Amino acid sequence: MKRLRTRAGEEQGAVLLLALGFITFIGVVAAVLLNYATTNILATDQLRVLRARQFSADGAVDLTINSVRSAGSAGYSTHPCVTGAYGPITINGAQYRVTCTGTSNSSTADVTFAACQATSGSCPASSAVLVATVHYLWTTSPATTQVTAWSVKK
Repeated sequence: MKRLRTRAGEEQGAVLLLALGFITFIGVVAAVLLNYATTNILATDQLRVLRARQFSADGAVDLTINSVRSAGSAGYSTHPCVTGAYGPITINGAQYRVTCTGTSNSSTADVTFAACQATSGSCPASSAVLVATVHYLWTTSPATTQVTAWSVKK
């Protein structure tokens, strides 16, 4: 009987150590998960801002492509996009300008559109949010458009 009591006395406090170990483990796991969740929330917010900017530039370029298409070959050389920059175009609370460069004749045009988030000035392709290249065929009414390149930048 004395031997059983001695052994029980040696194990006294083992449950406390197990409980402390378990609590520490749960705390570490919770800290790691909280850090992971916070990082993902921040990344999601940054991606949302980036995508909103890109989609707004997309809308500005679409509007300008259709505006040039509506002007036709006669109005191409005097279109605001060709002579300077088209805009400002307000989309999602931000203002965009679209600059066009290209060549045109009486039957076709190849135009590169560059959209920047700006209220004035031109938009060089190097600083554009979106750059698109479009081929116009003026011989049909309304003019036919074919997008030959479309690139979105960060």
